[in-house]
Amino acid sequence: MKKYILISLALLGGLLTNAQVPQIERDALMALYNSTEGLNWVDNANWGSGNPVSTWFGVVVENINGTDHVTELNLEFNNLVGIIPSEIGNLSEINRLVFWSNGLTGNIPSELGSCSKMKLISLEENSLTGSIPLSFANWTELEALWLNDNNLTGDVTNIYESFPNLLNLGLYNLPLLTGDLDLSNCSNLLSYYGFNTGLSSVDIRNDNNANVTNFRVMDNPDLTCIFVDDKTNIPLNWQKDPTATYVETQAECDSLDTEEFGETQFNVYPNPTKNFFTIKSEQAIETVSIYDVFGKFLKTFLSQQEYEVNGLSTGIYFLRIKGEAQTSVKKLIIQ
Repeated sequence: MKKYILISLALLGGLLTNAQVPQIERDALMALYNSTEGLNWVDNANWGSGNPVSTWFGVVVENINGTDHVTELNLEFNNLVGIIPSEIGNLSEINRLVFWSNGLTGNIPSELGSCSKMKLISLEENSLTGSIPLSFANWTELEALWLNDNNLTGDVTNIYESFPNLLNLGLYNLPLLTGDLDLSNCSNLLSYYGFNTGLSSVDIRNDNNANVTNFRVMDNPDLTCIFVDDKTNIPLNWQKDPTATYVETQAECDSLDTEEFGETQFNVYPNPTKNFFTIKSEQAIETVSIYDVFGKFLKTFLSQQEYEVNGLSTGIYFLRIKGEAQTSVKKLIIQ
């Protein structure tokens, strides 16, 4: 009888071993745990234990071609504080990654683009810096991308042509994200939330404008041209600034005169400065917000004659000046 018991236990042990995900995927999860203060997570049940990874909080495991793999990681509102490790790219079968509303910092690792099965990625409401990795172009099955409410900077990457299945895109509250956004290959797009950015144009000529239920590009001081399928048939719920114009061709965009929008320049001086600056404008100023070079919000002033900055370190900053008729972003150098 003892012999049979030992054989049964051995077989059970073999089954449990086979039920585990590959070691490289377990190591990737532990790298995340260690780099984001896993001991202080709101819920870290079973993480790092000998229990199957499928029992770890927020982890979904599926059997793919006879091998168990991590396919989802859902850790929203879980007090992840730290960086996303490069090892995250070793989760080769993951298709859903949700880190919404945590304390993540640092750059988004380019290795994340190696997760080519990705369908939904949610990194919004963190403090991530740097640019959007070009490697995201590998996500040809992507359906939803949420990067809003971070400190991302630089020219918006030209990766969206790789997302023919994209349904929802959130790039809002990224005031230092600049450039031209091309969504013309996203023929299934249902919503784009792109308010409060530094983008210059948005191209949504995807032969599907009538089905875009949410299109919000307000509070974009540099946005002049929105390329659409038919400028005479814009959905009623689309929202934009009066300084942005719907156009169908580049020639129309090129012919626009900024004076038509009643644009008023904001002149900031002295610049460079040491202790304070003044803004000269033909329109009333409502608020002035200061961001560091990484896009991190620092302070907001109400309108005043002089704005003191003697508490800031030497370096480059950005001012987001909101006037009664328009908003503009200006560079400020503190010596």
